[in-house]
Amino acid sequence: MRLEAYPTDQVAGRLADLSTVWLTEYRVPGTTKVDDYDLAMLRSEGFAVTKTFTLHSDVVYELRRQQ
Repeated sequence: MRLEAYPTDQVAGRLADLSTVWLTEYRVPGTTKVDDYDLAMLRSEGFAVTKTFTLHSDVVYELRRQQ
């Protein structure tokens, strides 16, 4: 398995063959505010959040393509 990290604005055209993507979003430490603007783009491509991991200053999402 090969893992690579890219900004979402650079990968929108490359998602067609993927069934799972991981997204890391910044979270302001000590708050629940998350910059989750990239989730909307991935949802529009047919992905849904299946797992969420809240870290100190990030939130990591596993997203899978919905059938």
